[in-house]
Amino acid sequence: LALIITLTRQWSALRDGYTSWKSRLTTVTAAGLLAVNWGTFLWAVTNEHIVAASLGYFINPLVSVALGVVILKERLRSLQWVAVVIAASGVTVMGVLQGVLPWISLTLAFSFGIYGLLKKRDSTPPPLVSLFGETSVMFLVAFVILLFVAQPTGATFGTSPMAAIFFIGT
Repeated sequence: LALIITLTRQWSALRDGYTSWKSRLTTVTAAGLLAVNWGTFLWAVTNEHIVAASLGYFINPLVSVALGVVILKERLRSLQWVAVVIAASGVTVMGVLQGVLPWISLTLAFSFGIYGLLKKRDSTPPPLVSLFGETSVMFLVAFVILLFVAQPTGATFGTSPMAAIFFIGT
């Protein structure tokens, strides 16, 4: 992203995008929501909760619509309400069939739905600047985790220099 910002000469936009505490807080919050979403997804897939993860991304548009109607005061036309009811019925049946509270699905749906709502705020920097900021925040947290939590010689970090480079790079 730094290379793209350099090539497109947007360093001044990056500087201007973070002049207020509100834009900084928005970016840190957005990074946190993405970390929750991605972390939940990776945990779900790793622990064989594929259906729950998939259901979360089916619920997500419904959460986005609900947030738009309730918070942004958007209005839906009649046929749009019909579509929402049909989709909500489908995901409700899938959720009930799981037999337990679909916390994975709801975490994925709400973390990404709220992330989308947050990105609509006036305090959100332009897209490339915001993405750079969110990635930078997550990089700093990941770097601290690698330094203080991960065991450099254990399976958590990797058993070879190439594995360590891979983990650091990702």
